[in-house]
Amino acid sequence: MHWYYLSERKERVPVTDSQLAPLAAGGIVRPTTLVWREGLANWAVAGELRPDLFAPTARSASQSLALADPATVTAARALGHYAPWMGVFSAVMIVSGAVALALTAALGTGWLLNMSWFREMMRQVTPDGDVPSVHAWSMLAIGTLYALSLLLPGSMLAVASRQVKLASLRGSTPVLEASLRNLGRFFQTWIIAALLITLLSGIWTLYSWRHRALPKPPDPTTQRVAI
Repeated sequence: MHWYYLSERKERVPVTDSQLAPLAAGGIVRPTTLVWREGLANWAVAGELRPDLFAPTARSASQSLALADPATVTAARALGHYAPWMGVFSAVMIVSGAVALALTAALGTGWLLNMSWFREMMRQVTPDGDVPSVHAWSMLAIGTLYALSLLLPGSMLAVASRQVKLASLRGSTPVLEASLRNLGRFFQTWIIAALLITLLSGIWTLYSWRHRALPKPPDPTTQRVAI
């Protein structure tokens, strides 16, 4: 059974029946807090509608449950507003990473097996369709790293999004701390991967353009010396 209680910010917060006792024990839901569930005509105070939540026996029995800390609930609610966006962004990252990894695997297979479709595609880039090994391995490394830089942080962000929602409902400090740790790992992993991709891309670009940037030495066989 789903309930709603009116928070101090006048927000209608959905909770389940099993979550009411921890919230009441933590002082989030008070006897004067307005609550409502399907089937009721109007909002009613929790003390009249659910007096069992505030009985001494109920409060002592709820000590075995995770108590809802007011500061934790406030922080979790503030972070929980961004949980849907976190979920959407993590889904986009995971799908994009899977597509990038599939394309990288297809290109690597075409190059290693010297497939006809790969040669035809490379003829659009180079006249003879040949790709130097150093270029191919560099592209495969960058493509794999790019895919992993989306898959791994995206998975961490998806877990953090679920934990934020759970923490905002339960008011659980350990769950909120776990979500913040996953958010920290998400940013850490993404920044490290972005730096590695930038470094590898820069090295690959410098290596590819070294002949155009530096003049070729003169060929001694074509020089004529007048005596």
